[in-house]
This record gives sequence, structure tokens and C-alpha cells, in this order.
Amino acid sequence: LLMVGALTDANAIGRRNGFQAAAKKCADIKIVQTLPTNWDPTTALNGVTNAFQANPKINAIFDPSDYLLPAVVSALKATGHFQPAGNPAHVVVVTIDGDNNGCFALRSKWIDADVATLVGSFGPSAVDAILAAGSKPKVVQIPGLTLDRQNYATTHAQVWGCAVPPNGFKK
Repeated sequence: LLMVGALTDANAIGRRNGFQAAAKKCADIKIVQTLPTNWDPTTALNGVTNAFQANPKINAIFDPSDYLLPAVVSALKATGHFQPAGNPAHVVVVTIDGDNNGCFALRSKWIDADVATLVGSFGPSAVDAILAAGSKPKVVQIPGLTLDRQNYATTHAQVWGCAVPPNGFKK
């Protein structure tokens, strides 16, 4: 299941396009549904729930933001698909942002990876872009940091949301 933020948002489109480009290189990945969410948790909850009702064998979700993660978890619980990593019935979930929900879900084995946005790089990169561009606007892309259970111990200190206590996730 490929979730997309708002179809009018450059970040959402970039995340969708990046996922699709990478997925094309993997013969094992078949996108059974693309779900526009408009960055709305209720739309995400209903969409994920409906996707599982239509395709109960979905085994992976690309969630474009940790902001929507509570809605994804609620939909997985409602459809009987919420199992921790390691359980044969686990649905792989990968999300983006590295906020406190994502870090907590990763530590709790509810998701498999979170591509963290390194917010500390935004300001310096913006200043560099302004100085380099002069009067011409310039788009700067900052790579994310993939955080997963294998590298969590060595990378979590770099992720802004891992330092914040979890909020909104309960077993």
C-alpha cells in the first residue's frame, strides 16, 4: 500500500515519486493501491482500513509521514493486521520523519524503518542555498537517515524525535 500526502504538496509528490522509482527496481514489490491522504489522519485511517478490506493480503505499507502513523496503527488494529515485527502476520511499515511516534513505534517493533529528516541540516542548507543562488531560487534536497532496529542503537541520537517522549501510542 503506497500512501501519499497531499497531491498538491511538493514533499508528498517527491516522497511518492522516490518510492515508486525505487519500487520499480524491485520485482518483488507490487503496489496494489495508491492512497492519497491529503495529510489528514481521518482520511488515512479510512483509506488504510478500506485498502485492507479490499486487499487483505497487503503485506507492506509506505507511510509518507510519522504524523499519519497513529491512523495506520488504528487501521491495522481494526482490520486484525496489527502484529509486531517477528510475527509471521506482521505487516511491514516504513515511514518518514523520525518524530517521537516513529521512534517509539520502531523501538516497540510496530514498524520496520523510519527515514528521519535531519532537521538540524535545514537551516544551514537554506543559508548555503541563498548564498549560492544569489537572485535565482534554488531547490535543496537533504538526504534522510534510515533508522531501523539494526542500526537504532548507533543512529537514534541523530534523530530529533527519538529524544522526545512518545505520545499517542499505547499497546
